[in-house]
Amino acid sequence: MNIRTPGKLVRNCVYCHRKYIQIKNYPSTGDIIKINNDTNAISVIECFDFDNEDEPQIRTVWGQNRTINYTRDTGPLYHHKWMFVADDYAGFNVEESKARSIKINAVLTAHPEIKRNKIGNKKYWEDNVIPLL
Repeated sequence: MNIRTPGKLVRNCVYCHRKYIQIKNYPSTGDIIKINNDTNAISVIECFDFDNEDEPQIRTVWGQNRTINYTRDTGPLYHHKWMFVADDYAGFNVEESKARSIKINAVLTAHPEIKRNKIGNKKYWEDNVIPLL
C-alpha cells in the first residue's frame, strides 16, 4: 500500500493542512501552513471555506512580518486541494478532489492557450477554465 504524505510542493514552498503541522506563536485559525524551504519562513493561511469549495480561496495570510487580507473578489485560489491533506482526511471527499484534478489537467492539456500562471486568479479561472470543466 502506498501512503501519501500530505503537502503540496510549489516552487520552493510546501503547503500543508494545519491538521498535520503544529506551529507555535501563530494565529490558531487558518487552514494551511506554508513553509518556504529556502528561507524557512512560515505563513498561516486562512481560506474562506477550505473544506467545501472545489478551489478554496484565500482570505488571510499571516506571515512573520505582515498580514494580508483578501476579499472574495481578490483572493487567490488553490487547486488540487487533496494534495494538502492525507487520503483519510474527513473534511471533504479526497477521491472526488483527485478526480477534479484529473479533469482540470485534461482541460489545461487540451487548451494550451490557457495560461497556467494565471489560473490562481479567480476571474481568470472562472472565465477561462470553469466553462470547460
